[in-house]
Amino acid sequence: MDVGKIKVTSARLKMELENIQKLYDTLKTKDMFDKKTLKQKLTDDFVLKAVGSIFHDFYTAVENMFKIVAKNIDGFMPSVSMTVTTGWRRDSQHRSVTDIGPKENRSEMDCHIINRRFICD
Repeated sequence: MDVGKIKVTSARLKMELENIQKLYDTLKTKDMFDKKTLKQKLTDDFVLKAVGSIFHDFYTAVENMFKIVAKNIDGFMPSVSMTVTTGWRRDSQHRSVTDIGPKENRSEMDCHIINRRFICD
C-alpha cells in the first residue's frame, strides 16, 4: 500500500472516530452517563428515540470504519447482496480482530448487531 493511500485511509478513519466522539459528547452533555438519573430520563419517549438515533449513528460510523478497512487494507469490498446473504459484516469483523482464543471464549465476540437485531451464532 502506498503512502498516499495510507494517508487517505487514516484520514477517513479519523473522520469516523471524530463522528463517534461527537456522539459521545452529545450523550455526555445531556448527562446520559449519570446512572442515578438515566433510568428516569429514558422513560421519556422523545429522549429514548433520540438516544436510539445516536446509537444508530454510532453503529453506522463503526460499520463505515469496517468498510474503509475492507476496501483499503483488505482490498475487498463486497456488494450489497453479498453483505446481506453471506454475513460479510460478521466475517469482516472477525478478520479485523486478532486471535480471540478458543471457541468457548468467543460467545460475546460472535454476537453482533446486524440489521439492527442481535444475531448470535
